[in-house]
Amino acid sequence: MKQLFKTLIFTLLIFASAMPFAQELTEASVQTLLTEVDKAIASKNVTMLANYLSDSAEFAGVLYVNGKSQTYHFKKPEYVKMLRTTWPLISNYKYKRNNQTIVFKDGKAIITADIVESMIVRGSYASYRTHETATVELVEGAPKLTKATASSSL
Repeated sequence: MKQLFKTLIFTLLIFASAMPFAQELTEASVQTLLTEVDKAIASKNVTMLANYLSDSAEFAGVLYVNGKSQTYHFKKPEYVKMLRTTWPLISNYKYKRNNQTIVFKDGKAIITADIVESMIVRGSYASYRTHETATVELVEGAPKLTKATASSSL
């Protein structure tokens, strides 16, 4: 009986060590998440992208067009709905992340990057340059994007 008990405890410890809650936020795990996010964005796959966002994710920013600014703020459901509405209107979409840095602070990864996007929207060419700051945190043991702020110009 003691041997069975020891075997059971050992087995539970092995499984527990492999469970997601044991994971740490590392540069490799953050980079893997960012690569998957970039793939989802580049392919305009809203469902895939939504899987990498925490349920409480928030997005905010400023868009500058012809000297005027427009601010925006979305929570995850609004953001996903907006993407489902707008991405089908876009063709020839190109997306590239440059000058990326990852800094860890208080158990979070803070990512800054410059993003260049170009596309055709209803027959018209558009190109955006964005400076983005995003936060990645462990949510239920998995890295998830929890916040993003951006400053974009057309």
